[in-house]
Amino acid sequence: MKKGWIIAAVILMSVGIALFVGASAASGLDVSYLGLDEYESNKYTIKDPFSDIEICSEDTDITFLPTNEEICTVVCDENEKVKHSVAVDNDTLRITFEDDREWFERISLFSRTLHMTVYLPSDKYDDLLVDSSTGDVFMHSDLSFKSIDVTSSTGGVTCEA
Repeated sequence: MKKGWIIAAVILMSVGIALFVGASAASGLDVSYLGLDEYESNKYTIKDPFSDIEICSEDTDITFLPTNEEICTVVCDENEKVKHSVAVDNDTLRITFEDDREWFERISLFSRTLHMTVYLPSDKYDDLLVDSSTGDVFMHSDLSFKSIDVTSSTGGVTCEA
């Protein structure tokens, strides 16, 4: 009797593995299909002038790029429970991450990396402060800052500025 249960367990595990491999192959090994959250790219236009930038984020990859436009544009991945607050206050562009998900909604084996791109109209700024937990930070070589302070727990930082 014990031998029958072991054989049944092995057969069921084999079928499960075969189904997983088949589903992975059918999706082109793209695990993003397994995520439950749907995100959209939202654009914020900043018309007020600023010389300092302060960003507080958790798990967003942040890229700073120059633009030929006369205004700053911030493009972020968001959904109804994950938003960014973007505003100029006291000559500082402040971008904060607002996550209204419950604790159990943050648990996922296949979480998606969120992206934020900050398009800057000028090539020179005073202070840049970025506080991130796991996101990567990239600064383009055509940008210049008087001081840069980037804090990240596990994210990578590439500073060409």
